[in-house]
Amino acid sequence: MTKIFPEDKDNEPLRPDSSSDSSSTKETADAPWISRVRRHCRVQSPLGRECLAEFFSTFVLMGFGGGSGAQVTLSNGQHGNYTHITLCWGIAVMLGVHVGGTISGAHMNPSMSFTFCVLGKLPWRKLPWYCLSQVSGVFCAAWIVFLMYYPALMQYDPDFTMAKSGKIFMSSPQTTETMFSAFTTEVLCAMFLVIGVLAIAQPSNIHMNALGIPIANGLLVVGLGMAFGLNTGYAVNPATDFGCRLFAFFAGWGTSPFTANDSYWWVPVVAPCLGGVLGGVAYTVFIDAQLGNE
Repeated sequence: MTKIFPEDKDNEPLRPDSSSDSSSTKETADAPWISRVRRHCRVQSPLGRECLAEFFSTFVLMGFGGGSGAQVTLSNGQHGNYTHITLCWGIAVMLGVHVGGTISGAHMNPSMSFTFCVLGKLPWRKLPWYCLSQVSGVFCAAWIVFLMYYPALMQYDPDFTMAKSGKIFMSSPQTTETMFSAFTTEVLCAMFLVIGVLAIAQPSNIHMNALGIPIANGLLVVGLGMAFGLNTGYAVNPATDFGCRLFAFFAGWGTSPFTANDSYWWVPVVAPCLGGVLGGVAYTVFIDAQLGNE
């Protein structure tokens, strides 16, 4: 498992109130009920804790990212534009890494988890559980965004069409794109994403303070959106795209999320996984191997 933050032997984040100053500890101690909740809610299984972290970090990711898309779309651009959406997705990634980075590494992306399995950084047995947790987090967050903006959504697109409101939750290719060009775009976006993530997280490359890692990952996603967002909306993440399509199926869009654009739905699922592996292999060959890492 790839973890990016320091942690103690019990897999708990290092807390600022761990000082030996007893008076300071008393002043900053949690309420008794918080201690009880923490004690009773702690999952004993390490994999279970990792899955909860993946679920919640991806939930936060989709909440902010999906919310930005809804605000810009439903306001017809009066409350933001593409740049605002791209920046908010970067902030969403930063917050997601802060939320789950210590416990699971905050992959928040099945293609990232798949790539880590291929590279030997994550056991294969954990992959389906990570993916399920990530998709579930997106599914739940999409409902939150949907309910929050429901009145505006009904005014904007009461028929729940893919051409109008569907783009809030799901990516789609430009009309000028072929299936092949859209697939290639997603492959390359995921490749650059993984190269960036591996470079940021590798201490033997340019060492980065743990607090800088979430910011760097957020800026990486902003850069991807500003450089490669035109063709397909840079889905990059199978969880955010497929999880939202699954949500839309139950929320009123019917089967259109899976049939629109010549059944485009599989492209944001398969292409990022392929691109992620290409990025991982490329980084290993061109950088990791040259650093002398065994």
